[in-house]
Amino acid sequence: MSFIQFRTAPFAVGRWRVDPGARAISDGYVEKRLSPRAFGVLSELCTADGQTVTREALLDAVWPNVTVTDESLSQAVAELRRAFRNGRNAEPMIGTVAKMGYRLLVQTRPLDSVTPQVSPQAPAMSIDAYIRVLESRTALAGGDRDAVRRATELSREAVALAPEAAMAQAQHAISLAHTGLYGGGTRQTLLAAAEHGQIAVSNAATCAISHSAYGFALASLGRDAEASMAFARSIELGDRDGEGHYLAARSAFASRRHREAATLAMRAAELTVDPARALFLAARAAKAFDSSLSYRISAICRRGVEAQLALNPDDPRSCQTLAPVLALLGKSEAAFNKLCGHGAATSLCQIHDTFAFATMGEHDRAFEALSSAVDEGYRDHMWLEQEPMLQNLRKDRRYARITRHLAAA
Repeated sequence: MSFIQFRTAPFAVGRWRVDPGARAISDGYVEKRLSPRAFGVLSELCTADGQTVTREALLDAVWPNVTVTDESLSQAVAELRRAFRNGRNAEPMIGTVAKMGYRLLVQTRPLDSVTPQVSPQAPAMSIDAYIRVLESRTALAGGDRDAVRRATELSREAVALAPEAAMAQAQHAISLAHTGLYGGGTRQTLLAAAEHGQIAVSNAATCAISHSAYGFALASLGRDAEASMAFARSIELGDRDGEGHYLAARSAFASRRHREAATLAMRAAELTVDPARALFLAARAAKAFDSSLSYRISAICRRGVEAQLALNPDDPRSCQTLAPVLALLGKSEAAFNKLCGHGAATSLCQIHDTFAFATMGEHDRAFEALSSAVDEGYRDHMWLEQEPMLQNLRKDRRYARITRHLAAA
């Protein structure tokens, strides 16, 4: 008996929801319909539950009493792979077993064991869990050497205290994505971030930060179209503190949509109580298409960073933001003095040193700073490929070697 004969209710294959009645698959943002033959192949692979199904068995089950060639099966498998592929780093779903057949590479499970039931409102969250969410956000915003590790530990504790709370799941997704991009994490870390983001959306579909967190995790995996839909939903629901706009701006920047990134970052700066982080992003994005706009934003950002340093001279993010902002303003000597005087670099923000040195034409120092950042856990090759402040480095063989290394990690 084939899978489709005994399973008619929707179920889950990896992160995908499968609806047998509609012959459709969906991951919450993209829905795709399959041909009858492709869905038949998927059904047989699900029945086998990870075991290899021979080509002969698939032909007999999906094309009974019909004489077809192996090419028909190959086309059906190719259709499935295209359907399950979203973005550059899509999770592989179907494996080929040489000279035998195919097998499913992910688990098939009842839908309710993968994602919680959708609730129109976020579940109640204890004050202890909420405090950990706030502390996790503060750690990432501060950007000191331990920021990513501490933020992830705090958000993990929040999830343990309130697993049904969308805010806790969303913050853990954001922290894990930062770990994958800047804390020496792996692709599996980014996939885990997407999973927690999806749980946040499922727990509270009307919570803006749930969609922002999911979008940020999707963007970190290169799934840009789905990420854009998630961010659009977040903004539609109302981003009150600017974090959703900032995460959307970051993701647009990494996809070379610099004008979009600049606009979103400027709006994030208007919404947040600490606008310098968003203004620095907006200034760099604007550099790609309007140098005069970049200069004006950089001047505003400089005033904000200097004001923060007047209150707290040891603020890690501000210490490492001032030099590249000065470089954007063409004040190379002042920028160089700041780079030599800000002390030990931080793991989350030390990539800023690379931006500053590259903009000033100090290529060897820029590559030293970049290598140091990679040693500390920097992994975001997509960002390096789009950063306007690194334009002067792109013809250097060292740049290509480092970006290839990060892309393969």
